[in-house]
Amino acid sequence: MNLSYKAIKFIVEAIEYRIDAYQVYLDSRDDLDEDTIADIGNDCGFLEALRDELMASLKKDLAINKSSNSLPDFINLVLSLPSLDKLLIVDAINDSIRQELKDLQLISTGSQSVLLISTGSQSVLLKEP
Repeated sequence: MNLSYKAIKFIVEAIEYRIDAYQVYLDSRDDLDEDTIADIGNDCGFLEALRDELMASLKKDLAINKSSNSLPDFINLVLSLPSLDKLLIVDAINDSIRQELKDLQLISTGSQSVLLISTGSQSVLLKEP
């Protein structure tokens, strides 16, 4: 199963919430027998190990994402993503290209055309040969 970064973070938060709830339960009850306390302690240990494994996986994925700059690495990364995440990436790319195109203006001046490229406070005119 391939889970997105956000999904894993959500699961980690849910695990941490469950661990905290167990701790509050143990702290608030004086009438628990040793078996119940041991069961909850074992569950907390399992949840902590699961949380740590998920966090290590996130850190590993982030390190891989930061270190891989080649097209094949990027393609492999994208192939591992859920379809919804792929669609979000496509939308983000389309929106960024549209934004860049808004900054480009083709200006015709009689027999010659120039391309005006604006980047914030600077503009550059490129003349057609």
